Amino acid sequence: MALPSSERTACRHGAAYWTASLMRVGRFPVAPGTVATLVWGIPMYLVLGRLPAWAYALIWMLLLIPAVWSAGRTERLSGSKDPSEVVIDELVGFLIAVAWLPYGLKTAVAGFLLFRFFDIVKVFPVNWLDSRLPGGWGIVMDDVAAGLQAQILLRLILWIQPSILFLG
Repeated sequence: MALPSSERTACRHGAAYWTASLMRVGRFPVAPGTVATLVWGIPMYLVLGRLPAWAYALIWMLLLIPAVWSAGRTERLSGSKDPSEVVIDELVGFLIAVAWLPYGLKTAVAGFLLFRFFDIVKVFPVNWLDSRLPGGWGIVMDDVAAGLQAQILLRLILWIQPSILFLG
């Protein structure tokens, strides 16, 4: 059930909306998910990518909790399924796409391109998760699946041609 206009506007000022929209980056008028990945995902990877694997995983899991909560709450308050303003899911998915790969800007760019491709095209199981899981779980986990698909393809590319990301 959609909220009255005044209540939908009010929900854009709360902590859930602020978190889900990554401090309003989700309000960008064109391709907010792509913009969020560029503005938040790549810089965050460049900071986190140098951490030990366990620390990267811990921070990712700690990011997953507010992502699911804020995406679900913003969806409920807005009254629309998977609102385009919710872009924290892009951050979570992108960070999986580039996790534990060779560190560098080339990895970030390749991960960005493949993640956005899989997130937009929604190859199975991305489309299944998006439509089957409720609320914030569906919003976030389809991006996690897209990130895993990008990760797998990047690893395959690196296995076949390691020099593609500067490894030889």
